Amino acid sequence: MAEIKPFKGYFYNQQNAGNLDNLVSPPYDIIDSDYREKLVRTSEFNITNLLLPYSNENENYYQRVKNTFNTWIEKKIILQDESENFYFLRQNFLYKNEKIERIGFFGILSLKDVKNVVRHEHIIKKYSEDRKKLLETAKTNFEPIFLLYEDGEYLLDKIIVEEKNSFQNTEFENIKNSFGRIKNKELFSPLLDKIKNNLLYIADGHHRFSASLEAYLKNQDSVPENILVYFTNLLSKNLLILPTHRLIYSNIPWNKIIQAITPYFSIERFINFSSLTEALSKAGDNSFGVYGTGRFYLWKLINRKNIEKFLPYSNIEEWSKIDVVILHYFILKEIFKLSPEEKIFYERDEKLIFEKAKKDPKNFVFFLNPTDINDLKIISQKGGILPAKTTYFYPKIPSGLIFYKAT
Repeated sequence: MAEIKPFKGYFYNQQNAGNLDNLVSPPYDIIDSDYREKLVRTSEFNITNLLLPYSNENENYYQRVKNTFNTWIEKKIILQDESENFYFLRQNFLYKNEKIERIGFFGILSLKDVKNVVRHEHIIKKYSEDRKKLLETAKTNFEPIFLLYEDGEYLLDKIIVEEKNSFQNTEFENIKNSFGRIKNKELFSPLLDKIKNNLLYIADGHHRFSASLEAYLKNQDSVPENILVYFTNLLSKNLLILPTHRLIYSNIPWNKIIQAITPYFSIERFINFSSLTEALSKAGDNSFGVYGTGRFYLWKLINRKNIEKFLPYSNIEEWSKIDVVILHYFILKEIFKLSPEEKIFYERDEKLIFEKAKKDPKNFVFFLNPTDINDLKIISQKGGILPAKTTYFYPKIPSGLIFYKAT
């Protein structure tokens, strides 16, 4: 049974730190080096200064982060709340010209019993180790993990309607974020009772969750027992999953690739980028937009049974039909002969990755459709692990809205 608790959050004191728009950032794992430099230039107090090391920084990074955060607290750049609370977050944005509001709340989750927390994504050990060292040194969660719960009564919607008093507001990357304390404890208790007894699905933060749990189990006396979590309803119609597209570099001649792929996929050529992406959006499961050697193609799998022998978890039907699984375990591994260690460039914005690909004729881009949330749920329940960046839950939770520091 999950233990979800209120806490005394830490947040920016905008009187001393400046406008919150200049202080927040995306989660650390989607910030590249160029974007990092842009973010840290917005303010000396931007949270990115703590999330990612400088390019020439060594292991002193972890101690520097601890010292810097403690200094910010001493100088009242960061303030701690006076009482324990749960906190709400409203995120308003446009997607394909539709106005959407996603709601959720922040609490802390005890790591003593997390049997009902299930994951779906492959973890890369070096990234998990990095976040573990940061936690062990700073004793602080600078970002929440993102968990999904199921509630067909939509209790949080009823609670948030009553909560008007946001005190941290920022518009970041075209998302309006309104953050405040949840005051109505009577309405909130039934939701907590429901959540703690049901499965919780990791949407974002697999490495941070793994790092926190491993650190706590190894040394319970000196590592925080709790982890900062953002919760939202898996059943909400406003839960949006976007695809992450892939760019690879390959020396294999295009005619050999086509020869190898033709027994398994039907191939249709398109005249330009926009016609390809439009066709992909209507193509259904196991279809890929492909850009290579200046040409645009739609690859559509003819029969999944023909490639099942290449898929390690083919006994989980939902797992073996996921587009990203077929891309990584069959197309990239068997057709392009790429090992798991070879670099893949990931990008959510299809136009940006297309522009990057055009710079070298040996670049190939695979455009994908989004993963279905119900497939993700079933795969998680059955223990199937998907490739990294299978999902992109949009929008991300801004880092810098709230922190949890163990006492």
